[in-house]
Amino acid sequence: MIVRQVATKVREWAEEWNDRNNHPFPESLQGMCVICAAKLLHELHKAKVNATGYLNSSHGFVIVDDHIVDVTASQFGFPDIFIEHHALHRDSIYWKIESAVK
Repeated sequence: MIVRQVATKVREWAEEWNDRNNHPFPESLQGMCVICAAKLLHELHKAKVNATGYLNSSHGFVIVDDHIVDVTASQFGFPDIFIEHHALHRDSIYWKIESAVK
């Protein structure tokens, strides 16, 4: 549950930042994925959660215990807080792993 709580706080942080700055990003937070993934990774580490950030040519996201944790998946039509097993989406262009950030 801590992972979902942290992810929810990071999504709220991103939405508030977007509001305060006159919406440089759309409501889906498209274009803010790497910023949010970095913030999510930082907050999860502060909460003592073993997490790794991942980047590919078009998206940034986090994996915890083989689960994708993505607070900007809404840009692809998924829920705002997306947590699903990576094996279910391994072939997706959104969650393809190209490089890792601990």
